[in-house]
Amino acid sequence: MALTLAGATGRPIDTVPARPPMPTLADQNRAELTSTRFEVLNELWDDALAEWMAEHVDQERLAAWGPPDTSVNPLVDLCRQLSTPGLYGRRPTISNRTPADELIAPGGLLDRAGLFVKLQQVQYFTIGLGDFLVRVDALADSQRLAYRLVAPHNVYAVSDDDLPDVPIELWELRLRWWADRAQWVWTWDQIRLVDEERGGEPSYRSILASSDPDEVGVDVSEVFLGGDFVGDAYPFRDSQGTPLIPYSWYRSQDAGLLWNHNQKRGATRGTFNAALNWTYAQHAARDASGSTIFAVGVEEPSLTTRRNADQDRRALRTLTLTPGAMVFLRASQDAGQAHFFQAGPGANLDSVAGYASLYEQKQAVRWGLNPSDLSRLSSNPMSGAALFVSTKGRREYARQLEPLARRADLETIRISAALASRQGLTQAPERGYTITYQEIPESPPEQRERREQLSWELSQGFLSPLEAYQSLHPGASRADAEAAMVEAELDARRIGQEVERLATAEGLPPETTDDD
Repeated sequence: MALTLAGATGRPIDTVPARPPMPTLADQNRAELTSTRFEVLNELWDDALAEWMAEHVDQERLAAWGPPDTSVNPLVDLCRQLSTPGLYGRRPTISNRTPADELIAPGGLLDRAGLFVKLQQVQYFTIGLGDFLVRVDALADSQRLAYRLVAPHNVYAVSDDDLPDVPIELWELRLRWWADRAQWVWTWDQIRLVDEERGGEPSYRSILASSDPDEVGVDVSEVFLGGDFVGDAYPFRDSQGTPLIPYSWYRSQDAGLLWNHNQKRGATRGTFNAALNWTYAQHAARDASGSTIFAVGVEEPSLTTRRNADQDRRALRTLTLTPGAMVFLRASQDAGQAHFFQAGPGANLDSVAGYASLYEQKQAVRWGLNPSDLSRLSSNPMSGAALFVSTKGRREYARQLEPLARRADLETIRISAALASRQGLTQAPERGYTITYQEIPESPPEQRERREQLSWELSQGFLSPLEAYQSLHPGASRADAEAAMVEAELDARRIGQEVERLATAEGLPPETTDDD
């Protein structure tokens, strides 16, 4: 019976071709590094961890250790906590002074496409991988937007010479089912803002990424895209007709480079080593913490012995005992008086577990987290409880990522508005948006300290009311702050006038209304 993809499509996967290499050696090295980290973050890293341990521990020892302990995963623990609730645990507030409710209001096009739900996962992968991409599409037939998450090891990009972190060409590696051939093929979806092969026009096409030299680079745009989109036919443009790349790029840092894949390279190695350490600790707890007894001058019971498989190299004979068992041994005829020697445990379990726990905690410190913000859910180092990042630590980390996320989110909204407008889904503007993220609530002492600081700065003239408003509402522009404060002032005046009117109607002096 043939295997089927995802068990549902009915398409056999036993003939899926090997993944083709990236166009350059540097990108191939980046893809290999990032794909391994992607497996770790998806917790599908059993084979990768087994290979790592085989490189560092000889096979005879590994056989005694048992299966690798993949439950220890500092990379997942930290990325999951730092992205929960993160910036998208609660829906951000998006506004525009130009009406755009059809796009950004709750229940609008962004929400119906599940953008902010998907961005929870995007932030998780961005923290762990350094980069992550979102493909934006506007579907005229279904009258909706669509967002597809794209892992960085499936992307090749070329940047602008003067702007090394801005792509002008992007290829996405995709595994596609070719119905006419009844087979799986790898393709590159190529997007070029300036295609030199097509007279400098923008282009969007699909080519084969086969390892067969006779097929590699063959244009299959008609098969998978429904046409060859070059020049005026290029579909991804803004309201001015300027070509754009329909991918938004999320980053965990801005180093002025296209990729940030080396950012968590040490953290990935640390995760593999932490799993190796805890695998050995489990072995120590299970097999090496008990005493070993040597018997000299006696014969073992013949029916209960277990001999080593390689008897020519090592004639070791052992007994498997359970607590409370009684075993009768017969004195050897060619030996004198029997002797028994007891050797202590093969490993100091407390020291092994303590080292493994300390090593795991050091991985979090390397992320820039304050050691005071780190703890374990249990004080017992052998509990196996994951590292815990405090609320304060998660909030501070979210604040570090906020400017980068805001830039990427605004680009996602800009692309969404442009493509949706071209497909007739909305006439929302492409620019002028502000986005405010819902922070992890501060504790009462933190709130009090923040209010006191803002009040002092206002009283000393170090801060204007507008700046104070922006401090309390990150992401709000100066124009938004002015509009909000004017509206609040107008509301206060209207309420004051209404109170005065009611007081006059009741025949009360205006100055007594507050007491009443």
